[in-house]
Amino acid sequence: MRKTLSTVATLLVLAGCARAQGPHRLYECHQIKKDGLASPDRELVALVFTSKDNESRIEICSKAGASLRAIDFLSDDHSHGYGVDGAQWTANAQFFVFRLRSSGGHSPINAPVVFWKRKGNRFYHLDGYTGDTTFALSPPDKVSVDTFPAMKAATLSLHLLQPHEVSEMGRHEAESIR
Repeated sequence: MRKTLSTVATLLVLAGCARAQGPHRLYECHQIKKDGLASPDRELVALVFTSKDNESRIEICSKAGASLRAIDFLSDDHSHGYGVDGAQWTANAQFFVFRLRSSGGHSPINAPVVFWKRKGNRFYHLDGYTGDTTFALSPPDKVSVDTFPAMKAATLSLHLLQPHEVSEMGRHEAESIR
């Protein structure tokens, strides 16, 4: 089963590479780093594409290869986007959580934390938190981060978050989380 899922993840990475060409033409297969991260229940794969300029695209796919949702953090000038700097699934496989870093080195202490929620198939940004010094997950769906800008430790249960604590994100979000 593990080898089969690995093969599926590899095929998804190659398919995703072809799909990710987009208007930015940033993702050419020879200039990106590709990672496929299987969910704990082995039903989903999160593909993380990162360009040579450290700007990323994330795609959530079924194990059969269907794309469920994608988001990118690209910028036209390749220095005002975001790159994934740490990503993992929660133990209950309901959330894919990742920390971002500015591709141009802007605001180094602000490392936005974004997650994909299985129920609803949407990406969200944690408002008022940063993963700069603290970024860890614990079962079943807790994420440890810091408040921003006060930099106080906080642990949040993702399934308990209220609407005022998160912002739903669209497909192209590099500009909206500054």
